[in-house]
Amino acid sequence: MISHVTSAKTATSFDMSAHPIRVLAVFSWELRRRLAGRSFWITASMVFVLTLAFMWLGQFKACVELYKGSCVSLAGTSASGILLEMPGLLMLWFAMLVPFLTADLVTLDVKRRTHEILMATPLSKSAYIWGRYLAGLTLCLLLALLILAGTLLMGVALTHFLWLGLDGPSDLVNYPPPNVQAILLVWVISTLPVVFLLSSIGFFFSTLLPASSGFIKALVLVGWLACWMMAEFLFGHFKIAQWDPTNSTLASTFYPDMQKAYFSGISPTMTLDQRQQVLNRVQQNLPDLTNWLLTHALYAALGLVLTTLTVFLFRRFDTTPRWGQK
Repeated sequence: MISHVTSAKTATSFDMSAHPIRVLAVFSWELRRRLAGRSFWITASMVFVLTLAFMWLGQFKACVELYKGSCVSLAGTSASGILLEMPGLLMLWFAMLVPFLTADLVTLDVKRRTHEILMATPLSKSAYIWGRYLAGLTLCLLLALLILAGTLLMGVALTHFLWLGLDGPSDLVNYPPPNVQAILLVWVISTLPVVFLLSSIGFFFSTLLPASSGFIKALVLVGWLACWMMAEFLFGHFKIAQWDPTNSTLASTFYPDMQKAYFSGISPTMTLDQRQQVLNRVQQNLPDLTNWLLTHALYAALGLVLTTLTVFLFRRFDTTPRWGQK
């Protein structure tokens, strides 16, 4: 009895704060466990290959002008094209993976019936929660980096290897080089905040309601899809478009300005190649995305707040009956 009380007091005293060493220990253990399995590497390969495929298929994102039966086309890796490509397509399916990578980081212990064993050790709940979450967040960030790498790689390939064109090599002769600055900025705005926010939402609810983990992941996916489909209705106005978490309204916000600049720079006597050159110059102008950076930084911060709140609300031992139990 004395030893039991002593160990309980020790666990409570350890539970007061998360020492960085303990957080690092949980983080490294969980990360090694996830990287040792095949599922993450299969997922990583899928993300990279799909990114290459979608960037190839979306090499021309829009026909800005139809001139004598041929399109003056917007490149998918230009400053204007990446506003369409990354938030509108790449992040639509990538965001669906995030809850599956992070929601069960703690719930998995409950399912494997190892939760009570871990909680009986003098491991603080702060170290336990933060270590597990940071491991899952790291995996999501690694996948996000693969999206960035695949986008840049395909942009270079489309510029130098003309045979990648869908309609023949001649269509890619004037394909502009990738705008690296624009791709990096749009990636930071459209990918990182989504990773922080969706990973934290799934982790928060699944950790506190482990019996409903599957339902929570499905709810997060449905909520994301609903927000993406209704983005034009909810965030279609220029002044509130910056609050769109899916960023699907990012392109429609700035596309009219690019289109206006193009038509003001051409003349009726220009040939198709000359018009394409004008568009190649105009579409590389990066719009001011300062407001988008600020608002999406708040979304990322909200994700960290949710994880912090998880630590405060998490109970080492849940004595309430779960669904299906009496």
